[in-house]
Amino acid sequence: MFPIGQSVVMLGMVYRNSSSASWFGLPAISITIFGMLILGVVDFIFLFYLADIGRNKQLKQEIERMEYAYNVEQEHYRLIESKRYEIAKIRHDIRNQLVSIKQLANTRNYEEADKVIKGIEKTLDETV
Repeated sequence: MFPIGQSVVMLGMVYRNSSSASWFGLPAISITIFGMLILGVVDFIFLFYLADIGRNKQLKQEIERMEYAYNVEQEHYRLIESKRYEIAKIRHDIRNQLVSIKQLANTRNYEEADKVIKGIEKTLDETV
């Protein structure tokens, strides 16, 4: 479209400066104005197209940022769930061991109770 508009403007200028100041019965100034209108419309369309490209690029970048944030959140969630499961297992084991310690203490088997307590301490040290 640019070459067409430019050609019409040039044609109008050429005929305006020539002796026959018209082309197919149209005055040269009309041809020039028509060419300038074509150039203006094409420029407007081109600028709109460039602005649209810019918006699309920004939207793509925003999507990439949101996908990255989503992936980070998913990984964080998996880590939290893993830790929650590990803590639940430890709590279950400690409850069972407390029951064992109570039974050992009731039967006055203090040495075995001390071993179980040391096992609990070791487990707690390993989960830090």
